[in-house]
Amino acid sequence: MVILYHHAFQLALAVLVGVAEGAAAHAVIGFLMVRFLSEGTEEVKAGVTVVLFTALLGLGGLLFGQAHPHNFPDPLGHPAFRVGGVTVVWSVVFVIALAVLFTIGPILLLGRTQIGLMLRALSSRPTTAQLVGVAAPRLAMFVWLVTGAMTALAMMVIAPTMA
Repeated sequence: MVILYHHAFQLALAVLVGVAEGAAAHAVIGFLMVRFLSEGTEEVKAGVTVVLFTALLGLGGLLFGQAHPHNFPDPLGHPAFRVGGVTVVWSVVFVIALAVLFTIGPILLLGRTQIGLMLRALSSRPTTAQLVGVAAPRLAMFVWLVTGAMTALAMMVIAPTMA
Protein backbone atom coordinates (compact mmCIF):
# COMPACT_ATOMS: atom_id res chain seq x y z
CA MET A 1 0.00 0.00 0.00
CA VAL A 2 2.75 2.43 0.95
CA ILE A 3 4.80 1.74 -2.16
CA LEU A 4 1.78 2.13 -4.44
CA TYR A 5 0.76 5.33 -2.67
CA HIS A 6 4.25 6.77 -3.09
CA HIS A 7 4.04 5.94 -6.80
CA ALA A 8 0.98 8.23 -7.14
CA PHE A 9 -1.78 5.61 -6.85
CA GLN A 10 -4.98 6.84 -5.26
CA LEU A 11 -5.04 5.97 -1.58
CA ALA A 12 -8.29 3.98 -1.80
CA LEU A 13 -6.88 1.79 -4.58
CA ALA A 14 -3.57 1.38 -2.73
CA VAL A 15 -5.45 0.29 0.42
CA LEU A 16 -7.53 -2.25 -1.51
CA VAL A 17 -4.42 -3.71 -3.15
CA GLY A 18 -2.65 -3.74 0.24
CA VAL A 19 -5.52 -5.59 1.91
CA ALA A 20 -5.66 -8.06 -0.98
CA GLU A 21 -1.89 -8.59 -0.78
CA GLY A 22 -2.11 -9.15 2.98
CA ALA A 23 -4.85 -11.71 2.41
CA ALA A 24 -2.86 -13.41 -0.36
CA ALA A 25 0.34 -13.53 1.73
CA HIS A 26 -1.54 -15.08 4.65
CA ALA A 27 -3.23 -17.53 2.27
CA VAL A 28 0.18 -18.70 1.01
CA ILE A 29 1.44 -19.12 4.57
CA GLY A 30 -1.79 -20.89 5.49
CA PHE A 31 -1.46 -23.20 2.50
CA LEU A 32 2.07 -24.14 3.57
CA MET A 33 0.97 -24.68 7.16
CA VAL A 34 -2.07 -26.76 6.17
CA ARG A 35 -0.30 -28.72 3.44
CA PHE A 36 2.91 -29.57 5.26
CA LEU A 37 2.27 -29.12 8.98
CA SER A 38 -1.30 -30.20 9.66
CA GLU A 39 -0.07 -33.40 11.30
CA GLY A 40 2.96 -31.78 12.96
CA THR A 41 3.40 -31.40 16.69
CA GLU A 42 2.73 -28.11 18.44
CA GLU A 43 6.47 -27.62 18.90
CA VAL A 44 7.13 -27.95 15.17
CA LYS A 45 4.28 -25.58 14.32
CA ALA A 46 5.56 -23.05 16.87
CA GLY A 47 9.09 -23.32 15.49
CA VAL A 48 7.94 -22.79 11.91
CA THR A 49 5.82 -19.84 13.03
CA VAL A 50 8.84 -18.21 14.68
CA VAL A 51 10.94 -18.76 11.54
CA LEU A 52 8.23 -17.31 9.28
CA PHE A 53 7.76 -14.33 11.60
CA THR A 54 11.49 -13.66 11.62
CA ALA A 55 11.67 -13.97 7.84
CA LEU A 56 8.78 -11.54 7.39
CA LEU A 57 10.38 -9.07 9.81
CA GLY A 58 13.60 -9.30 7.81
CA LEU A 59 11.75 -8.74 4.54
CA GLY A 60 9.98 -5.76 6.08
CA GLY A 61 13.31 -4.38 7.24
CA LEU A 62 14.74 -4.73 3.73
CA LEU A 63 11.77 -3.01 2.11
CA PHE A 64 11.01 -0.36 4.73
CA GLY A 65 14.02 -0.20 7.03
CA GLN A 66 16.37 2.71 7.67
CA ALA A 67 17.88 2.44 4.18
CA HIS A 68 14.43 2.77 2.55
CA PRO A 69 12.20 4.81 4.85
CA HIS A 70 8.59 5.35 3.81
CA ASN A 71 5.95 7.41 5.52
CA PHE A 72 2.55 5.85 5.85
CA PRO A 73 -0.24 8.11 4.64
CA ASP A 74 -2.45 9.31 7.47
CA PRO A 75 -5.87 10.24 6.05
CA LEU A 76 -7.47 9.52 9.42
CA GLY A 77 -5.18 11.81 11.43
CA HIS A 78 -7.57 14.76 11.33
CA PRO A 79 -9.64 15.78 14.36
CA ALA A 80 -13.01 14.06 14.62
CA PHE A 81 -14.36 15.76 17.75
CA ARG A 82 -13.35 17.16 21.13
CA VAL A 83 -14.25 15.78 24.54
CA GLY A 84 -13.37 17.76 27.63
CA GLY A 85 -10.55 19.62 25.93
CA VAL A 86 -9.11 16.47 24.34
CA THR A 87 -9.10 16.21 20.57
CA VAL A 88 -9.99 12.76 19.26
CA VAL A 89 -8.71 12.00 15.77
CA TRP A 90 -10.42 9.81 13.19
CA SER A 91 -7.77 7.10 13.46
CA VAL A 92 -8.75 6.51 17.09
CA VAL A 93 -12.42 6.32 16.14
CA PHE A 94 -11.57 3.89 13.32
CA VAL A 95 -9.35 1.72 15.55
CA ILE A 96 -12.12 1.50 18.15
CA ALA A 97 -14.59 0.56 15.39
CA LEU A 98 -12.18 -2.12 14.13
CA ALA A 99 -11.74 -3.44 17.67
CA VAL A 100 -15.50 -3.73 18.09
CA LEU A 101 -15.84 -5.35 14.65
CA PHE A 102 -12.95 -7.77 15.30
CA THR A 103 -14.53 -8.71 18.64
CA ILE A 104 -18.21 -8.94 17.76
CA GLY A 105 -17.69 -10.33 14.22
CA PRO A 106 -16.04 -13.60 15.33
CA ILE A 107 -18.56 -14.00 18.16
CA LEU A 108 -21.43 -13.76 15.67
CA LEU A 109 -19.60 -15.87 13.08
CA LEU A 110 -18.80 -18.66 15.53
CA GLY A 111 -22.16 -18.60 17.28
CA ARG A 112 -24.67 -18.06 14.48
CA THR A 113 -23.37 -19.37 11.17
CA GLN A 114 -22.75 -22.72 9.52
CA ILE A 115 -19.09 -21.77 9.01
CA GLY A 116 -18.83 -20.99 12.71
CA LEU A 117 -20.28 -24.39 13.58
CA MET A 118 -17.73 -26.07 11.31
CA LEU A 119 -14.89 -24.02 12.82
CA ARG A 120 -15.93 -24.99 16.34
CA ALA A 121 -16.21 -28.64 15.35
CA LEU A 122 -12.80 -28.53 13.71
CA SER A 123 -11.32 -26.87 16.76
CA SER A 124 -12.65 -29.34 19.31
CA ARG A 125 -12.63 -32.62 17.35
CA PRO A 126 -10.78 -32.27 14.03
CA THR A 127 -10.87 -35.93 13.03
CA THR A 128 -14.58 -36.28 13.77
CA ALA A 129 -15.33 -33.02 11.96
CA GLN A 130 -13.53 -34.27 8.86
CA LEU A 131 -15.33 -37.62 9.03
CA VAL A 132 -18.72 -35.87 8.95
CA GLY A 133 -17.74 -33.77 5.94
CA VAL A 134 -16.04 -30.62 7.18
CA ALA A 135 -13.47 -29.60 4.56
CA ALA A 136 -10.70 -28.79 7.01
CA PRO A 137 -8.02 -27.57 4.57
CA ARG A 138 -10.40 -25.28 2.72
CA LEU A 139 -11.82 -23.92 5.95
CA ALA A 140 -8.34 -23.30 7.35
CA MET A 141 -7.38 -21.45 4.15
CA PHE A 142 -10.49 -19.28 4.52
CA VAL A 143 -9.48 -18.38 8.08
CA TRP A 144 -5.90 -17.56 7.02
CA LEU A 145 -7.18 -15.39 4.14
CA VAL A 146 -9.65 -13.41 6.27
CA THR A 147 -7.21 -12.86 9.12
CA GLY A 148 -4.59 -11.70 6.63
CA ALA A 149 -6.94 -9.11 5.19
CA MET A 150 -8.02 -7.91 8.65
CA THR A 151 -4.42 -7.72 9.86
CA ALA A 152 -3.33 -5.72 6.81
CA LEU A 153 -6.18 -3.25 7.30
CA ALA A 154 -5.43 -2.86 11.00
CA MET A 155 -1.72 -2.28 10.26
CA MET A 156 -2.57 0.41 7.69
CA VAL A 157 -4.64 2.29 10.24
CA ILE A 158 -2.25 1.89 13.19
CA ALA A 159 1.12 2.37 11.42
CA PRO A 160 0.81 6.15 10.83
CA THR A 161 0.20 6.69 14.53
CA MET A 162 3.44 4.88 15.49
CA ALA A 163 5.85 7.44 14.00
